[in-house]
Amino acid sequence: MKRKLMTLLLTFFTLAMSAQNESIPVKYKGAGPNIGDFLAALLSDSDEDGDACESNFGECHGGLEEAWKRYKQGKAQKKNITFVVDLKNGYILYEDKYGNSKMRIEICYWNESDNKHKIVATSMAYYTNGKYNPGQYDGISFYRYTNSTKKLTYDSDFRSKFPYGGENYEIAYTLPRTGRDIIATTWYKNGTKKQKTIKWKGNGF
Repeated sequence: MKRKLMTLLLTFFTLAMSAQNESIPVKYKGAGPNIGDFLAALLSDSDEDGDACESNFGECHGGLEEAWKRYKQGKAQKKNITFVVDLKNGYILYEDKYGNSKMRIEICYWNESDNKHKIVATSMAYYTNGKYNPGQYDGISFYRYTNSTKKLTYDSDFRSKFPYGGENYEIAYTLPRTGRDIIATTWYKNGTKKQKTIKWKGNGF
């Protein structure tokens, strides 16, 4: 099971790295895309030059991919899976629990003040016995969606404002289900932790 979750993390990391130099088209019906459309775009993103696991988010991300399919088909999720799709607030939560471990993935989006772009954020965090236990690919990523082109591009500038941690601490990020502010929880090796709110300022943090 741990290998499964590490593959999950690796896929998110690979997606972020590959997306830095490409645009991801977003398909939708109606006036504009919703959070499900953004998830579908990320899941379908691929690179013909790479192998399946390094290039195709959907093929390697079996757990989230399956949860999304079950949601669209109106089927119940597996007993160890929590899958929340909040279309109104633009938020998705995926949790895979097993034993004393939990893998948590969040995806959300909000509008920029220029009314021309949207920010799509994804976060990953792995916990053991209720404490943050990050793997190599835990973290947070950002994408900018341009209304006129209907495409997502990776935003390294936003990402640079969210450090992973330091010698004696690690940082986990919680995305907003409502609002636009992000919670950073610093987990210290001595067992203590503290939270900080990172506020959105209209077109940046």
